[in-house]
Amino acid sequence: MITRKYVVAWQGDPQEFGRRVQTEARRRGLATAQDVFVVADGGVWIWNVQQDRFSQAKGMLDFYHASEHLWAVSPQPLSGR
Repeated sequence: MITRKYVVAWQGDPQEFGRRVQTEARRRGLATAQDVFVVADGGVWIWNVQQDRFSQAKGMLDFYHASEHLWAVSPQPLSGR
């Protein structure tokens, strides 16, 4: 269960974003967390930040983007039926 949510926004290079997110996570108690999850879209750069800064974390694609991928590969109904 998510009990608190914090946001870190940065418009710039991914390395600096990763540093800022890790700093905030440590400030919020990352070192004492039993489980760490990263929920993100499919951007490769985000998963690179996760691997670099939070290698112990379990990564998960967010619902919106996962459903987009599922919809793209699902059989489409035949028109006119």
